[in-house]
This record gives sequence, C-alpha cells and structure tokens, in this order.
Amino acid sequence: FGKVLQESYVPLNRPMPVAIAVGADLSSHLAATSTYQLGRDEAALAGGLAGRPVEVIRCQTNDLFVPATAELVIEGEALPDRIAQEGPYGEYPGYRSGEMGRGVLFRATAITHRKDPILTMDCTGLKDCSSIVTALGGGIAIRRTLERHGVPVTAVYVPPEGATHIAVVAVKKGGPAVAKEVLNALTARRVYLSKIIVVDEDIDVFNMSQVFHALATKCHPGRGIQLTTYEGRAQTLTPYYSKEERARRAGATAVFDATWPPELPKDETPVSTTFEGTYPKELKDRVLANWKAYGF
Repeated sequence: FGKVLQESYVPLNRPMPVAIAVGADLSSHLAATSTYQLGRDEAALAGGLAGRPVEVIRCQTNDLFVPATAELVIEGEALPDRIAQEGPYGEYPGYRSGEMGRGVLFRATAITHRKDPILTMDCTGLKDCSSIVTALGGGIAIRRTLERHGVPVTAVYVPPEGATHIAVVAVKKGGPAVAKEVLNALTARRVYLSKIIVVDEDIDVFNMSQVFHALATKCHPGRGIQLTTYEGRAQTLTPYYSKEERARRAGATAVFDATWPPELPKDETPVSTTFEGTYPKELKDRVLANWKAYGF
C-alpha cells in the first residue's frame, strides 16, 4: 500500500487519493513511522518486520490498498488547491505549539470499519506514546546518518523524556573533531535535535546515570560545548522557538563533548574508580562468581 500511495503523489495538480488506516497491525504502524526511503514499498518493510506478508485489501472508493487488519479506514482525496484550518492538537513535544494552522484539505469519500472497531489514539504529553515511538525510530535513523558520514558511532539513544530534542551518541574515538562531525551530520537537513551528548563507547547510552556522570565530569563548560545555528531547517514544533524563528525555521543545536580527547596521554587520562572500570576482568569475574558466598 505504501508504493501505491507514493506513486499517486505525482502530480499535485489534481486530487490525490488517500486512505487513512487506523488500528492496523503493529508492523504496519512501525513501518509507517520509520524513516524510509521515498519510492520504496512500506508494505515490504512491514512484512519483513513481521516475518510474513502483510495482508492488504483494496479500498471501496479508490484503487489504494490498506492493511486488511485495520480497525477503521477513512477513504478520500487530498485537494491540492484547497486549504483549511486545522483543529487544535498537541504534538510529540507535549505542547500545542506554533505550527498548527492551515493545511491541505482532505475530503472523505467513505469510512469502512470492523464490527465494534477499537479507535486507537495518541495520548499527547510527557513521555507519551508518540514520543516513545518517535524516539525508537529516531535512534535508528540517527545512527544510520552518522554511519553514512563516517562517524565512528557505536550506539545511539533518544530518551523519550527529551521528546526527540536530545540524543546520546557513543563513539569509538572522541574529541572535539569527532563531536563536530556529529554536530554537522545531524544538522545538515531538517533538524529535530537541539542537544547532542557525545560519550565514549564504554558508556552505556541507555543508562542515564552513566550518561549524566560522563556529562558532568568529562564535558568542559568552555571547550566541550560547540554550537551551530541555521535557517530553513529547524523543526517548528520545538516549543522554545519564537514566532519569528518559526517563520524562518531558524534554530540552533549544541553538542556536548563528554569524551576524553584522543591526544590526551594515557598517564594523564583520569582512571575510573568504579568496580567495572578499575579492576581486571579476571578479578571481577572471581568476585561476581562468589558474590552470594560473600553474603550479598
């Protein structure tokens, strides 16, 4: 269904058939929210995620296909020469912010549904379902972007609490140059992130206790923070942007370098005093193997 919909997108000088599937199978939802290449078949991605083909069915009033398991399908057409005022709706940052306004008008032609359909919904707010899904997909997309730019990335985490405005990136080799590469790669196109924390690969990016400790102890407040500004690429749903910044899509992103510079001599590099970082593996394994015998 993704391929059919994308092929129907051109040209825009006539009504475009649209089908909105509500409450489809999980793999279809994941495929629809992923960063996927235009022109590729999202149904194939959904089938790959599920490990089986996605069952589809043709719409009643147009030739588009939708997941057969959907709870409800709204068929219609987008009118490229008509606009209408959107209703108020909160977005993934957890606020109603300045981008709500006029959009392309959609005219419904049919609504089909299962018996007693379940209407799925998005509970907008702090750590809501949309920000969690966006965070999961965002981490994958960020890693792919960094890998394409040759950044020695080992892991990426987008905390749901940050509503996609902050990410943690672990790298094999740190330092100001690598932090700058990360910043440039993630601000080259439309920018969602405004804060990026770069850590060494021995930091678990999913353990925010380790991340904040690295930020507090490794990031120099003068030398360790780099900033870039841009216009035409900022995400206008970002709550703290002004009306003028939204109009210009002007924004800024900072990278916090919480890594040891590669040129730092080994004898000058601070040594971690944690159990994990201080002792040799053989000793740690022996202690853990006898942990219960110690009375713990």
